[in-house]
Amino acid sequence: MANPIRRLISVIIELIVRAVFLGSDSWGKHSSSILLTALIIITIINLRHLDIVSLSIALVTIIVLLIMSGRLRLIPYTLILALIPSAWYVVTTLPFTLSVIESLTIGIRVLITSVLLLAYIVSLNPIEISFILSKIGLKNYLIVPPFMWKVVPHILRDMKLALLANELKREGLWRGMAVSFVASLEYVALYEEGLESKIHDINPKFTYNLRAVLIHILLITINLTYYLVSIHIW
Repeated sequence: MANPIRRLISVIIELIVRAVFLGSDSWGKHSSSILLTALIIITIINLRHLDIVSLSIALVTIIVLLIMSGRLRLIPYTLILALIPSAWYVVTTLPFTLSVIESLTIGIRVLITSVLLLAYIVSLNPIEISFILSKIGLKNYLIVPPFMWKVVPHILRDMKLALLANELKREGLWRGMAVSFVASLEYVALYEEGLESKIHDINPKFTYNLRAVLIHILLITINLTYYLVSIHIW
Protein backbone atom coordinates (compact mmCIF):
# COMPACT_ATOMS: atom_id res chain seq x y z
CA MET A 1 0.00 0.00 0.00
CA ALA A 2 1.37 3.38 -0.98
CA ASN A 3 2.65 5.59 1.80
CA PRO A 4 0.13 8.48 1.95
CA ILE A 5 2.78 11.03 2.91
CA ARG A 6 5.04 9.90 0.06
CA ARG A 7 2.11 10.00 -2.31
CA LEU A 8 1.14 13.51 -1.18
CA ILE A 9 4.71 14.80 -1.60
CA SER A 10 4.92 13.25 -5.08
CA VAL A 11 1.63 14.85 -6.13
CA ILE A 12 2.75 18.26 -4.86
CA ILE A 13 6.08 17.91 -6.69
CA GLU A 14 4.33 17.03 -9.95
CA LEU A 15 1.94 19.96 -9.55
CA ILE A 16 4.82 22.38 -8.97
CA VAL A 17 6.67 21.11 -12.05
CA ARG A 18 3.57 21.34 -14.25
CA ALA A 19 2.25 24.64 -12.84
CA VAL A 20 5.57 26.50 -12.79
CA PHE A 21 8.26 24.94 -14.97
CA LEU A 22 6.47 23.50 -17.99
CA GLY A 23 6.22 25.65 -21.07
CA SER A 24 8.60 27.65 -23.22
CA ASP A 25 9.48 31.22 -24.08
CA SER A 26 6.66 33.39 -25.42
CA TRP A 27 6.10 36.98 -26.47
CA GLY A 28 4.25 37.68 -23.21
CA LYS A 29 7.39 36.94 -21.20
CA HIS A 30 9.27 39.73 -22.93
CA SER A 31 7.87 42.53 -20.82
CA SER A 32 9.39 44.26 -17.80
CA SER A 33 9.64 42.32 -14.55
CA ILE A 34 9.36 45.66 -12.75
CA LEU A 35 5.99 46.34 -14.39
CA LEU A 36 4.92 42.76 -13.68
CA THR A 37 5.85 43.07 -10.01
CA ALA A 38 3.96 46.35 -9.68
CA LEU A 39 0.92 44.75 -11.35
CA ILE A 40 0.85 41.79 -8.96
CA ILE A 41 1.31 43.98 -5.87
CA ILE A 42 -1.52 46.38 -6.74
CA THR A 43 -3.82 43.49 -7.71
CA ILE A 44 -3.22 41.72 -4.39
CA ILE A 45 -3.79 44.98 -2.49
CA ASN A 46 -7.13 45.42 -4.27
CA LEU A 47 -8.24 41.98 -3.05
CA ARG A 48 -8.46 43.26 0.53
CA HIS A 49 -12.13 44.10 -0.09
CA LEU A 50 -12.92 41.04 -2.25
CA ASP A 51 -15.93 42.58 -3.90
CA ILE A 52 -17.21 41.60 -7.32
CA VAL A 53 -15.17 44.31 -9.08
CA SER A 54 -11.81 43.51 -7.47
CA LEU A 55 -12.43 39.79 -7.96
CA SER A 56 -13.29 40.29 -11.64
CA ILE A 57 -10.21 42.46 -12.23
CA ALA A 58 -7.99 39.88 -10.51
CA LEU A 59 -9.43 37.03 -12.61
CA VAL A 60 -8.96 39.02 -15.83
CA THR A 61 -5.38 39.81 -14.78
CA ILE A 62 -4.68 36.11 -14.13
CA ILE A 63 -6.18 34.96 -17.43
CA VAL A 64 -4.33 37.61 -19.45
CA LEU A 65 -0.99 36.76 -17.78
CA LEU A 66 -1.47 33.04 -18.42
CA ILE A 67 -2.44 33.66 -22.05
CA MET A 68 0.59 35.92 -22.54
CA SER A 69 2.92 33.30 -21.08
CA GLY A 70 1.31 30.54 -23.16
CA ARG A 71 0.17 28.59 -20.10
CA LEU A 72 -3.61 28.81 -20.16
CA ARG A 73 -3.91 25.08 -20.90
CA LEU A 74 -1.98 24.35 -17.68
CA ILE A 75 -4.35 26.33 -15.45
CA PRO A 76 -5.87 23.16 -13.87
CA TYR A 77 -2.48 22.38 -12.28
CA THR A 78 -2.18 25.98 -11.12
CA LEU A 79 -5.63 25.89 -9.50
CA ILE A 80 -5.04 22.56 -7.77
CA LEU A 81 -1.70 23.76 -6.39
CA ALA A 82 -3.26 27.02 -5.20
CA LEU A 83 -6.10 25.12 -3.50
CA ILE A 84 -3.64 23.58 -1.00
CA PRO A 85 -2.93 26.79 0.99
CA SER A 86 -6.51 27.96 0.43
CA ALA A 87 -8.02 24.82 1.99
CA TRP A 88 -5.51 25.04 4.84
CA TYR A 89 -6.59 28.60 5.66
CA VAL A 90 -10.28 27.69 5.57
CA VAL A 91 -9.76 24.83 8.04
CA THR A 92 -7.38 26.65 10.39
CA THR A 93 -9.33 29.92 10.56
CA LEU A 94 -12.73 28.33 11.19
CA PRO A 95 -12.16 27.77 14.96
CA PHE A 96 -11.36 31.49 15.30
CA THR A 97 -13.95 33.05 12.98
CA LEU A 98 -16.75 30.61 13.97
CA SER A 99 -18.25 31.48 10.59
CA VAL A 100 -18.12 29.28 7.51
CA ILE A 101 -18.79 32.29 5.27
CA GLU A 102 -15.96 34.33 6.76
CA SER A 103 -13.51 31.43 6.56
CA LEU A 104 -14.52 30.72 2.95
CA THR A 105 -13.98 34.39 2.15
CA ILE A 106 -10.46 34.14 3.55
CA GLY A 107 -9.93 30.93 1.58
CA ILE A 108 -11.06 32.57 -1.67
CA ARG A 109 -8.73 35.51 -1.07
CA VAL A 110 -5.82 33.11 -0.45
CA LEU A 111 -6.77 31.09 -3.54
CA ILE A 112 -6.80 34.11 -5.86
CA THR A 113 -3.60 35.47 -4.30
CA SER A 114 -1.86 32.10 -4.74
CA VAL A 115 -2.90 31.87 -8.40
CA LEU A 116 -1.71 35.45 -8.93
CA LEU A 117 1.69 34.62 -7.45
CA LEU A 118 1.98 31.48 -9.60
CA ALA A 119 1.02 33.51 -12.69
CA TYR A 120 3.68 36.03 -11.64
CA ILE A 121 6.37 33.36 -11.37
CA VAL A 122 5.61 31.79 -14.76
CA SER A 123 5.50 35.24 -16.37
CA LEU A 124 8.98 36.16 -15.17
CA ASN A 125 11.77 35.80 -17.68
CA PRO A 126 15.06 34.69 -16.06
CA ILE A 127 17.06 36.14 -18.94
CA GLU A 128 15.51 39.56 -18.37
CA ILE A 129 16.38 39.34 -14.67
CA SER A 130 19.98 38.53 -15.63
CA PHE A 131 19.90 41.43 -18.11
CA ILE A 132 18.82 43.82 -15.32
CA LEU A 133 21.51 42.49 -12.99
CA SER A 134 24.13 43.12 -15.68
CA LYS A 135 22.95 46.72 -16.06
CA ILE A 136 23.22 47.46 -12.34
CA GLY A 137 26.67 45.92 -12.06
CA LEU A 138 25.86 42.64 -10.29
CA LYS A 139 27.79 40.53 -12.80
CA ASN A 140 28.61 37.76 -10.32
CA TYR A 141 24.90 36.91 -10.06
CA LEU A 142 23.97 36.84 -13.76
CA ILE A 143 23.88 33.06 -13.89
CA VAL A 144 21.59 32.63 -10.86
CA PRO A 145 18.13 33.25 -12.46
CA PRO A 146 18.51 30.90 -15.49
CA PHE A 147 20.40 28.46 -13.26
CA MET A 148 17.44 28.22 -10.87
CA TRP A 149 14.90 27.76 -13.68
CA LYS A 150 17.06 24.99 -15.14
CA VAL A 151 18.04 23.06 -12.02
CA VAL A 152 14.95 23.16 -9.79
CA PRO A 153 12.67 21.00 -12.01
CA HIS A 154 15.44 18.39 -12.32
CA ILE A 155 15.83 18.29 -8.54
CA LEU A 156 12.07 17.99 -8.02
CA ARG A 157 11.73 15.14 -10.50
CA ASP A 158 14.71 13.33 -8.95
CA MET A 159 13.11 13.73 -5.53
CA LYS A 160 9.92 12.14 -6.82
CA LEU A 161 11.82 9.19 -8.32
CA ALA A 162 13.90 8.74 -5.15
CA LEU A 163 10.76 8.60 -3.01
CA LEU A 164 9.18 6.05 -5.34
CA ALA A 165 12.33 3.89 -5.33
CA ASN A 166 12.44 3.91 -1.54
CA GLU A 167 8.80 2.90 -1.33
CA LEU A 168 9.41 -0.05 -3.68
CA LYS A 169 12.33 -1.08 -1.45
CA ARG A 170 10.06 -0.66 1.60
CA GLU A 171 12.50 1.77 3.13
CA GLY A 172 11.69 4.80 5.26
CA LEU A 173 10.55 8.08 3.78
CA TRP A 174 13.53 9.88 5.29
CA ARG A 175 15.92 7.76 3.19
CA GLY A 176 14.30 8.99 -0.01
CA MET A 177 14.59 12.59 1.18
CA ALA A 178 18.27 12.02 2.03
CA VAL A 179 18.96 10.59 -1.45
CA SER A 180 17.19 13.58 -3.01
CA PHE A 181 19.35 15.97 -0.98
CA VAL A 182 22.54 14.22 -2.11
CA ALA A 183 21.36 14.28 -5.74
CA SER A 184 20.68 18.02 -5.42
CA LEU A 185 24.24 18.64 -4.23
CA GLU A 186 25.54 16.62 -7.20
CA TYR A 187 23.50 18.72 -9.63
CA VAL A 188 24.84 21.93 -8.13
CA ALA A 189 28.43 20.65 -8.25
CA LEU A 190 28.11 19.57 -11.90
CA TYR A 191 26.62 22.88 -13.02
CA GLU A 192 29.21 24.86 -11.06
CA GLU A 193 32.00 22.86 -12.68
CA GLY A 194 30.57 23.34 -16.15
CA LEU A 195 29.92 27.06 -15.78
CA GLU A 196 32.98 28.10 -13.78
CA SER A 197 35.01 29.03 -16.87
CA LYS A 198 32.12 30.95 -18.45
CA ILE A 199 30.56 32.79 -15.53
CA HIS A 200 32.62 35.96 -16.03
CA ASP A 201 32.00 36.08 -19.79
CA ILE A 202 28.20 35.98 -19.66
CA ASN A 203 26.60 38.94 -21.41
CA PRO A 204 22.81 38.42 -21.44
CA LYS A 205 20.80 40.06 -24.20
CA PHE A 206 17.06 40.69 -23.90
CA THR A 207 14.51 42.25 -26.23
CA TYR A 208 11.30 43.78 -24.93
CA ASN A 209 8.01 43.14 -26.71
CA LEU A 210 6.05 46.38 -27.05
CA ARG A 211 2.69 44.59 -27.05
CA ALA A 212 3.50 42.79 -23.79
CA VAL A 213 4.70 46.01 -22.15
CA LEU A 214 1.55 47.90 -23.20
CA ILE A 215 -0.73 45.14 -21.91
CA HIS A 216 1.00 45.19 -18.51
CA ILE A 217 0.68 48.99 -18.39
CA LEU A 218 -3.03 48.70 -19.25
CA LEU A 219 -3.61 46.13 -16.48
CA ILE A 220 -1.73 48.32 -14.00
CA THR A 221 -3.86 51.31 -15.02
CA ILE A 222 -7.10 49.34 -14.50
CA ASN A 223 -5.99 48.05 -11.10
CA LEU A 224 -4.66 51.44 -10.01
CA THR A 225 -7.88 53.16 -11.07
CA TYR A 226 -9.92 50.71 -8.99
CA TYR A 227 -7.57 51.26 -6.04
CA LEU A 228 -7.96 55.06 -6.18
CA VAL A 229 -11.75 54.76 -6.51
CA SER A 230 -11.97 52.25 -3.65
CA ILE A 231 -10.11 54.61 -1.30
CA HIS A 232 -12.98 57.08 -1.53
CA ILE A 233 -15.71 54.42 -1.43
CA TRP A 234 -14.38 52.51 1.55
